[in-house]
Amino acid sequence: MSRKKTIRITAIILFSALAAMIMIHTVVIGIVSVPGGDFLLRYNEAECLRSGVDPYDVVSKKVESDKYALWGTPEMDRPGMNAIHVYPPWEYTWFLPFTFLDRKTGGALFLELAVLALAAIGVYAYQVGTRLRDDPWDGVLCASATLFLGWAGGEVLFFANFGFFNAFLILLLILLLKTKHDVLAGLAWGLLMTKPQIGLLFAIPLLIKRRFVTVATAAVFCALSTIPAAVLCHRSPVEMILEVPRANMFLMFENGTMLIPQQVSMALSDRISGSTLNAINMLVGGGLCLLLTWRMRNSKSWLLILCPAIVCSLLWTYCKPHDRVILWALNFGLSILFIRSRDWRVRAACIALILLTAWPWFWGIKIGAVTKLLRRVSLLALLVCCWIAPKIKLIQDIEEDKS
Repeated sequence: MSRKKTIRITAIILFSALAAMIMIHTVVIGIVSVPGGDFLLRYNEAECLRSGVDPYDVVSKKVESDKYALWGTPEMDRPGMNAIHVYPPWEYTWFLPFTFLDRKTGGALFLELAVLALAAIGVYAYQVGTRLRDDPWDGVLCASATLFLGWAGGEVLFFANFGFFNAFLILLLILLLKTKHDVLAGLAWGLLMTKPQIGLLFAIPLLIKRRFVTVATAAVFCALSTIPAAVLCHRSPVEMILEVPRANMFLMFENGTMLIPQQVSMALSDRISGSTLNAINMLVGGGLCLLLTWRMRNSKSWLLILCPAIVCSLLWTYCKPHDRVILWALNFGLSILFIRSRDWRVRAACIALILLTAWPWFWGIKIGAVTKLLRRVSLLALLVCCWIAPKIKLIQDIEEDKS
């Protein structure tokens, strides 16, 4: 074995060992936290719905409840109260089966499914990496880079969040769009719309690429999925769907965004209304997505075409740091560029960006001003990557499976 190849394999082993250590740490965090807090909120929301009450009515205080209250409010201090929050009505329908299990069992099942979704992404990345040059070490590198999600991955499993399901649905969407299964792609996108702040911007690349059947299928899927929830709480499905934008505005005011943090929003709230700040977020983030996607429009790779929507989903409206797990797709693309490039500067930039995107790497590292700054720097760097990607031959020709 040549000295150069030995160094390469050693570097891949060290990097994959770090990635594996982070991932094991992440899964352990999920196991010890079952059932996670986000799962419990969704569980309580579905139970509230089964009792005949729209959870959003409780959150907005249209309905007084002696059993459910918005998480973090004074009402939660009353004995016997269960915390709820806000999710779109179509999500309640497919989450309802979990409420037929007890909280501990349902939370464990949710965790298992989330880990399986993550594992599927890793297997896919390994297979693609291996096929690039018929080298299994490339597969190890691709899988390690793709799953190098850092503290965000730990937070997803700790809270039992939908993050890894969303990550898998993005992979599924890419594969179905590539194989022109437009109806199935619409169903995948409809499920991704469980978190509209993540899923909605994908309409931009789909419309630019004229995948109208996919868009229509997702819209119909979400509308039909709202009907069971509406029947349970004796509401109009249309009325429940119209609550979604109002709920999102409520979340943005409560938490801020990666573009305009909560601290800035609070400082400006006396001079600028919350709706104006939200509009600025949405216009800037949505405009960036439109501009970057338009530059990608001639690409043959759905991975690249969807990258602007993935990055801008973390900017344009309410999001949490754990939502960053959807950046696996960009890590995957960077790992492919790393393998294909012979320029050490390009390779160094790819690895640096992967490491930066996942910072902090471990749960427990203090989340201070430096971390928040690095997160925003990484998103800015990824936006720059999306801008220059159409001009780089090695990126422009990326195909997910080389078939």
